[in-house]
Amino acid sequence: MPLTSITIIIAPYHVGLYDHRVGGGPLRIMSHGIDKELSKLAPVSFINIGPVDEFEGEIGRTFEILRRISNAVSKAVSNNSFPLVLSGNCYASTATMAGLNQARPTSSTAKTGVLWLDAHDDLDTPSTHENGYLDAMAASMMTGTSWHTLMKTVPGHQPVDVKRMIYCGLRDVSEIQRETVKDAGIDVIWGDANKKVDVTSALAETLDRRDDIQEA
Repeated sequence: MPLTSITIIIAPYHVGLYDHRVGGGPLRIMSHGIDKELSKLAPVSFINIGPVDEFEGEIGRTFEILRRISNAVSKAVSNNSFPLVLSGNCYASTATMAGLNQARPTSSTAKTGVLWLDAHDDLDTPSTHENGYLDAMAASMMTGTSWHTLMKTVPGHQPVDVKRMIYCGLRDVSEIQRETVKDAGIDVIWGDANKKVDVTSALAETLDRRDDIQEA
């Protein structure tokens, strides 16, 4: 069934703090009138992810944000609305996939692909990570290789097969991270900080041969 509206889900958090550093990005985007532009395409509604200050520490706050985003995405999709998540951190992608799983039967999401547009792979785990930045583990959360117990508290979470991911623009990675991506067998369109990359053509070629994945 075609989607009939757009739901903007606003999660302006970084390390679980409201409007902190990159967490201010969603509010900045909203201030430039994205809702007015989108309303030219379809009716627009909003879901704001409220404060999570009562939860303990960055980890506690972050996983509550994940739970709330998942429920918001599920609500939007159940109402036949396209969920557009504006978030300060990459882990929102994990919650978005969980929300899709909530709203739709597993049979319809089992082949859903993930296009990861990022300079970073985010496949670190607590066992491999070195600087304590939780958001560097967003993709490992999604694919079921880290934070297993807490991810079970996110409604709808089902680990995504890492081979259903496609990285686009990946460039700011260590040698260990590069090897992790290579060993996982993930399709990568590598970015380059020093020269222009024809991402459009490379992505089109990759998608054309990936008949094992589908749109959500």
